[in-house]
Amino acid sequence: VRFPEFDYWLAKVTTARWRELHSPSSFVDLRYLLNSEVGLELAPPQYVVGYACCYVHADKEQEVQLTVGSDDGNKVWLNHQLLGEYPTHGAAAIDKSKYPVRLKEGRNVLVVKVDQSFGGYGFYLRFLKDGNPVTDLRVKLDQ
Repeated sequence: VRFPEFDYWLAKVTTARWRELHSPSSFVDLRYLLNSEVGLELAPPQYVVGYACCYVHADKEQEVQLTVGSDDGNKVWLNHQLLGEYPTHGAAAIDKSKYPVRLKEGRNVLVVKVDQSFGGYGFYLRFLKDGNPVTDLRVKLDQ
């Protein structure tokens, strides 16, 4: 997966890599991932940015709503198309940002960028149809 923003971002840091993360709840806690990398307790990292990527497999093409709630701001891409951004500070809340999307049949590439200034760091994300969670999707970390 390549996005023009990655090249700029990677030029500004000394180390960047993808890591696998399985979340035990509906909140993806990015501070846990970062802190486990450097051996810290769960003190929140400050002034960092992270990306999360997965492959969403749909059995059929369908119109759904993608909702995101992040701590702090976010940008979301589906199939290499920017859906939108929510540049803010504050706690994550379920369904804070809502994007109408068309999932294509088969593999859909989903990328979320989450900005972090201070405090908590992570995001909620889900697909809804008619206000209810879409249950016939499979999410994978690899293709």
